[in-house]
Amino acid sequence: FGCVCLTDLEIPNTITGIDAYTFYHCESLTELELPDCVGAIGEYAFAGCDSLLSVKIPNSVTRISNSAFSGCASLTDITFQGNAPQFVSNCFYDVTATCYYPGGNTTWTEAVMQNYGGNITWVAYDYGVTEQIQGDLDSNGIVDVDDVLICLDLAFVTPSEEQLNLADLDKDGDVDVDDVLSCLDLCFAS
Repeated sequence: FGCVCLTDLEIPNTITGIDAYTFYHCESLTELELPDCVGAIGEYAFAGCDSLLSVKIPNSVTRISNSAFSGCASLTDITFQGNAPQFVSNCFYDVTATCYYPGGNTTWTEAVMQNYGGNITWVAYDYGVTEQIQGDLDSNGIVDVDDVLICLDLAFVTPSEEQLNLADLDKDGDVDVDDVLSCLDLCFAS
């Protein structure tokens, strides 16, 4: 609760749930990968974690409670690794992110894939692939100059919905020079 200096954490395999307010306002936490033993994420468990960029949610999670990730302003990537959990209203309040879910898994229905108080884009991934690399537009596993060129091309055409989901890095609804520059930054960072 309010651990402003906590940047990363490793949750032991003995933890079966994340209680309400456990990591509330841990403002420096950047990444979160829950172990495959966590069954539920409590109310406001990660709310206000302003620096949180990505979350991996294992198949064991069956419930995400109200405002669990509320106000996580930097959260852009959420990867679900199994069946759709029960989502409680507003669990992603004020979050703009892409949620990746296993394609072909019949628990992921249109009724499940809602905004939950935020602006959520749902993207299916192939079962063997559990991690989408942001900016990897040609899906070769790295962000390189080819991805920057693809992003640049998409800035001058109307991209398909799938292309928009991958290339709109700032999540403002279009592919523009800001996305090209972000892709270029990612290229040099890798």
